[in-house]
This record gives sequence, structure tokens and C-alpha cells, in this order.
Amino acid sequence: MSQDPDKAPDDIRYDADFQAFEAEVQEGLIPKLVDSACTVSLVPRGETDVKFAVELGMSIMLDKPILAIVQEGTSVPKRLLKVADRVIVGDMETSEGIAKLQGEIQSFLATLPD
Repeated sequence: MSQDPDKAPDDIRYDADFQAFEAEVQEGLIPKLVDSACTVSLVPRGETDVKFAVELGMSIMLDKPILAIVQEGTSVPKRLLKVADRVIVGDMETSEGIAKLQGEIQSFLATLPD
């Protein structure tokens, strides 16, 4: 972490790395979410990654419909099941599984208002 020497040393808001991350979210992620009808996210396997967590949180704050796509065998947190409008579990490794997922995604998208 690189600190601005003129700012409070314990306040992450003044950390240059955090400021760059915040700018990326403010200038990149948020405008994309605002312009989107919904959020479609691949739920990570194993440890949650920060990008997924921030996108999910901003989607909730922007009141966006959330479609969570989960690879078979992936553990889904109970609270994610509560906030997602739909959770699709499927096989993302075979052409048959991918085709099934595509159909379910289209079905979800058809439920969204124009």
C-alpha cells in the first residue's frame, strides 16, 4: 500500500492503491451497472473474489435484478440465494450444459421489463 504522506496513515481512503480501485469502480463498474437491465454474474468457486463481491453489492444498492450462474458442485452462500432474483446451476464445461444454461438465461431475461 502506498500512502500519501500528507494524509492520515490509518485511513484507507487516502491509500493510492485504494483510490485507484475506487476510481475504477466509480468510473467503470457503476456506469455499466446503471446502464444495464440486470446483473448476470458467474458465482466464483472457492474463495470469493473482490470483483464479484463489489459487483454484487453495487447491484443490490442499485436495485438491479440479479441472475447468479453457478457451476455444478459449487457451494452457494445462503444469503446469496436470498438476494439473487434467480440462481441457475448448471454444467459450464459441456456443450449440452452450456446450451441448457443459455436457454435458462434467455428465460430469465425475458422476464425483465423493457
